Amino acid sequence: MEQPHVHTSTTPPVLTPSRWDFVGITASLLCLLHCLAMPFVLLAFPVIERLIPAEHEVHMALGVLVGATGLVAFLIGYREHRRLPLFAVAVVGVTAILVGSFGHETLPSHSWAEAITVFGSVVLVTAHLINLRLCQQCRHTH
Repeated sequence: MEQPHVHTSTTPPVLTPSRWDFVGITASLLCLLHCLAMPFVLLAFPVIERLIPAEHEVHMALGVLVGATGLVAFLIGYREHRRLPLFAVAVVGVTAILVGSFGHETLPSHSWAEAITVFGSVVLVTAHLINLRLCQQCRHTH
């Protein structure tokens, strides 16, 4: 008996847009949660700020992680759906996160850095969700 033909993608599983979008969404949401929770944690426990001397380095590392993950997800997604405006929105989100992460010395205050990072995280999560949906639509139409 002949086996039914199963359509397989030529994209290796590790490079599927859905995996990178889920990783990107998770990283962006963790970044957002960190930004929203830290003021309350620091307010409740003033000593913690003294115990974390490398706060800026942590923000920079998270910014690079979120930016790199987003870049990979959106490049792979663009290859599938060819929606350049979505890629541009993702670049805005990544740029805002990187400005918030690396701009702590040039921005007027820490609050500015947090607000810019939160904005970037919300934009990036939204773009990841749209990217995921567009990639799923492309797979259903092919």
